[in-house]
Amino acid sequence: MKKLDLSKTVIISDFDGTLTKKIINWKFVPSLISILREEGVLDKDYSKRAKALFEKYHPIEKDPNISDEDKFKAMERWWKEHYELLKEKGLELQHIKKAVEHPNIQFKEGVKELFEIVLQKRIPLIIFSSSWLGDVSIKMTIERFKLPFDDSVIKIISNKLLFDENWKFVGVEKIIHAMNKRLVDVLKWNEEIQKLIEWKDSYFLMGDSLNDIKMAEWMSFENGIKIWFFMEDKGYQNIRQIWEKNYDIIIPQEENSITKVLEILNE
Repeated sequence: MKKLDLSKTVIISDFDGTLTKKIINWKFVPSLISILREEGVLDKDYSKRAKALFEKYHPIEKDPNISDEDKFKAMERWWKEHYELLKEKGLELQHIKKAVEHPNIQFKEGVKELFEIVLQKRIPLIIFSSSWLGDVSIKMTIERFKLPFDDSVIKIISNKLLFDENWKFVGVEKIIHAMNKRLVDVLKWNEEIQKLIEWKDSYFLMGDSLNDIKMAEWMSFENGIKIWFFMEDKGYQNIRQIWEKNYDIIIPQEENSITKVLEILNE
């Protein structure tokens, strides 16, 4: 496997299911938005309508046979429709905090050490998330588990939710969904990240979905290592065969660990 010069490397990572656990006690655990949907944090009508949106659009997101163009359009519709629903149902900051504090929200083994390494060695860590609960939920999760954090090194790229003076959700600044989590697009509007990675020529990518490989797409990096946190999907038996051609390392989700990542970074 190729060896990267960490002084010239940027780490690009998804959040839900990549840094956080996707399986606990051999059972699939929900993402933050799923907790909002499944645990009755808002009303029953929200749960019903949010599930209907999920059942309509999620199969499109996962299907490897649907074109990127069609997926992009579908994801745009899904995110906009869901945000309108969240606004209608009166999402507040307290609801997001309740989801973050759910016992099934846990970081994988080694994530704290990863944060310590990137801060010590000043390796830029770009965390992407298309979560409807946005960057505020990720920051809350990091704070809940007392992970070391410095926003001059660790950057969170996610939906930026807007609230009124009573912390009630009123809209979103820029929609980031499953198909537009791409560093090349972020560089067009985020000058801080431009400066942070301008001398970097290698990347280390971590993701848990078929679309996460796009996070480094169209970047002019010379080298890269791509890690996929894999979970069997009975609906698409050939997914592993398709994507193991594109990823360098595949780690089963049930390991709940990024130890392999730490081993590579410490070589």
